[in-house]
Amino acid sequence: MTHGIGHNRPPQPTGWQRHCWTRARKELVGERLPLEMIKVRMARARELGLSFPQYRSILLGGGRDITAFLFTAEGLHLKLTRELSIPDAVRDKLGTLRRADLLALSPSGEVPRQFADELGSLAEVTIKDAGAEPEPHYSWSQQRAALRDLLRANAVPAASVVMIGRGAHQQGWAEAAELVKYLPRDEYFAESA
Repeated sequence: MTHGIGHNRPPQPTGWQRHCWTRARKELVGERLPLEMIKVRMARARELGLSFPQYRSILLGGGRDITAFLFTAEGLHLKLTRELSIPDAVRDKLGTLRRADLLALSPSGEVPRQFADELGSLAEVTIKDAGAEPEPHYSWSQQRAALRDLLRANAVPAASVVMIGRGAHQQGWAEAAELVKYLPRDEYFAESA
């Protein structure tokens, strides 16, 4: 299948590239990862609030460790009334995250920095920064720019950011920005909410 201009999927590796990658990996770590390396990765998955299979798929897909999470308001189960409210289980899970920046996308009409401050005090965590979520009428390139501007301002590479959100349109934002992974909120907060 030939992709046209603007597709957001990289070309698939050829058979030769796949062979070279597989062989180089085997030479580096052998047929299986050493037990010590698996224990380190399991500990890191716990620090990030991920199951080991989720973390492993992110490592295999992106090739590098996670440096940040990007949350949408819907991804955090926020209820936007006159005051923000967040489920206790979600607050508890956010409090357990270690060695990863927390970024957020503020809903339409909210001032991003104020939203980040309010969310941080509500969730009792430090939200490093927030940006305005892409508007529904934004083009693919505008969606990409909205997320990439937030990441660039915080010196965070897209290839190490996992986005937690809700719905196909938010998954589209993650794909447009070429983030390493998009996780639906129900999957990430499965045991939390």
